[in-house]
Order: sequence, then structure tokens, then C-alpha cells
Amino acid sequence: MQDDLNNGIDWLAKEGTIDPKRVCIMGASYGGYAVMIGLVRDPERYRCGVNYVGVTDINLMFDVTWSDFANSDYLKYAAKEMIGDPDADAAQFKATSPLANVAKIKAPVLMAYGGEDYRVPLVHGEKMRDSLKAQGTPVEWVVYPDEGHGFLLEANRYDFYGRVAKFLAAHLGAP
Repeated sequence: MQDDLNNGIDWLAKEGTIDPKRVCIMGASYGGYAVMIGLVRDPERYRCGVNYVGVTDINLMFDVTWSDFANSDYLKYAAKEMIGDPDADAAQFKATSPLANVAKIKAPVLMAYGGEDYRVPLVHGEKMRDSLKAQGTPVEWVVYPDEGHGFLLEANRYDFYGRVAKFLAAHLGAP
């Protein structure tokens, strides 16, 4: 999938639609994972990233006991085949974990999470935020305490997208 994102950037740049030196990656949930692994894998492509309720480490999907995946039939029977086995595929999990590869992230990141998210619990964001800050990577952090996996309250949506607009202006600037 990351190759598809890169191919899209290349095509848009070739067409003259975008300035390839002014690209920010943004996504939610799995898309938030794509943001973080994109910043790991291709740090030269992105000036910034916006991770909204995103997975930051595949192992946490198996380890966090309070998520809606915990104790589910999906986790017990299908996840190891569809995602991978944390034990048998440990090397692959490490290689594709944004959290395990945080040292490669250089671009500023805006991270937003819901305090009541049981699909991608807050610990995903907290661990990534703390690791990014520890290495000096700029992080803007916001938690909406009464939100789950997506922001349903109008005030929170306005706040979040206002933050995104300011973040993009600060890190992409004017053309």
C-alpha cells in the first residue's frame, strides 16, 4: 500500500498537480498506521504527518486487553492469518512497526485520539507520542476525552480540522 501512495505522489507531481516537496500524509485508523509507517519508510517524501486514531504498533493489537479486539473470535481465529502471528512473525512485526522504527521519523506529526476509543486504544498514540518527543521530533497532541474511534461531536470535529489547517499552514507554508 505504501508503494501505491508513493506512486500516487509521483504521478500527481509528474502531472503538475502537486509540488512533491510540499506533501503531508494524513489518515485515520489503518490510515493513521499508513501515516506513521510512511514517515518511517519514506521520510524524505513527507514534510509532515497527521495521524488520527491510528495504530502505531501491530503487537498492541494483540497485547491490549481492553480493546474491542481483545478476547474476540477475530483475534483468536483469524487475526494471526490475516495480520500475522506475533510470535512466528516477530521479525516482520518489528520491521513494520512505526513504534519500533520511530528513530526514522523526522517530520512533525499531529496526533489526535479519542479517550474512549476501544478499537485503537489511546496507548497506541501515547507510546508513539512519548517516543517521538524523546527523540526531539515535533509532535502536536490532542485527545478528545468523550470520543471513541472517530470524532462524532461537532465541536471536536471543528477543533480537530482547525488544528489540521493550522498544522498544514505551519509545515507546508504557502506555495
